[in-house]
Amino acid sequence: MIQAPLLGQGVALGWLNVVSHWLCIGALVPATRTGWLCHFVNARGRELSPQATRVRDWLIAELRGEALQVGRKYPTLGIEPLLHMGKAG
Repeated sequence: MIQAPLLGQGVALGWLNVVSHWLCIGALVPATRTGWLCHFVNARGRELSPQATRVRDWLIAELRGEALQVGRKYPTLGIEPLLHMGKAG
């Protein structure tokens, strides 16, 4: 999906969690801002297993870290305020 833009031969739409690495290193640049929210869901009425909770928490930490880097590199995207949504404290 992002091969053509990486080679300078096109543009692509991409979720932040897919393109954040390339944005962080400057291989891709944002063209516009769309919705940024990612939702982790599980079956209603069922607790997550400890393993699933650890994986979920790891994914959230990774996505927040990369999103923070992208937000600092491209402040006009307005990513940083979104990183605090749904976060306690």
